[in-house]
Amino acid sequence: MGREFPDRSGWVDWHPVPEVKLPTESDERKKLPIATGVVDYFPLAFAALAELSRIGNDTHNPGMPLHWSRGKSDDHPDALMRHFIERGKVDVNGVRHSTQVAWRALAILQLELEKAAIDAMEENAWRLKPKTMLEAMQREWRQSDAVQARFWPEVPEDATSLPCDVEPAGHGEDGL
Repeated sequence: MGREFPDRSGWVDWHPVPEVKLPTESDERKKLPIATGVVDYFPLAFAALAELSRIGNDTHNPGMPLHWSRGKSDDHPDALMRHFIERGKVDVNGVRHSTQVAWRALAILQLELEKAAIDAMEENAWRLKPKTMLEAMQREWRQSDAVQARFWPEVPEDATSLPCDVEPAGHGEDGL
């Protein structure tokens, strides 16, 4: 069962995040102490990060629900270092530069983990059954023409020549 996200279909910078897959076995799940091993260690820091996320959203996306506008200010390593130089100080919005260092570090880590998950999915795509692979490609096609070219550069114009009974996105009753 996947995570539920608000409808962001009209948002230019919205893209799906790989699903977080936690272990299903009880013993394995207990080896991931997210609350007691992370949040409980740094409750004040997480509260400061949440406040920074709200301030950033109000600045970059006024009137919109809280979300990470990934297309804006994506120079995370350089921004992290600029804030690091000013650590111990507070910016014009009343936010500690150290909070912004932590936010940028988490952004870098999140993007690295997402890329690794996508790379692993692409690397193992050949193992999927044709219908499953096509369904995965359809989801990607709906979001980016560039992805279509990566997975299957020569998609036939007529859906009947595909190796299964699922039509590619953009073909079929609802048309282009």
